[in-house]
Amino acid sequence: MNKDPSNEDIPLPSQTAFQIAAGDVLAQRLEAIASEVRAIGSTNAGIYASGETLGLLASVLQITLRRIEEVFEYEGFVFTPACSLLLELFRARTRGSTVSMPTLCQSLSCSASLAARWVTVLESWQLVEKFGSGDDARVSLTEKGNLKTIEALRLLL
Repeated sequence: MNKDPSNEDIPLPSQTAFQIAAGDVLAQRLEAIASEVRAIGSTNAGIYASGETLGLLASVLQITLRRIEEVFEYEGFVFTPACSLLLELFRARTRGSTVSMPTLCQSLSCSASLAARWVTVLESWQLVEKFGSGDDARVSLTEKGNLKTIEALRLLL
């Protein structure tokens, strides 16, 4: 039996061959996953990602999208312009600014009427507030909108 030199009276159990082999396999798998994670964002990401890892990523993404929809209490929310709109407004808020309606339209690649409709919906949910009108209108997150966006973003960590 192996003994801990700091305490001679307590014997340490030795690992079985199975535990050692399982530890080696686990270490190899963790290293493979770490390689895949490091490759994310590189042009070679697809080369390193196994089908198993991509399947797991798809499951995690699906669960995360559902949770984001629960945060905003709207099924399909993540696939609406409203989701991108809130992200754009959140980024502006972190810079300490508001966003003009024309800038929102440009960043969302949508028409002014579509952006205006979603701003109206988000105003009714008390997530954004609009100042002014026409091309001079500016939009910003409310405190509630900021907190919900933070809650949704934390799901991605």
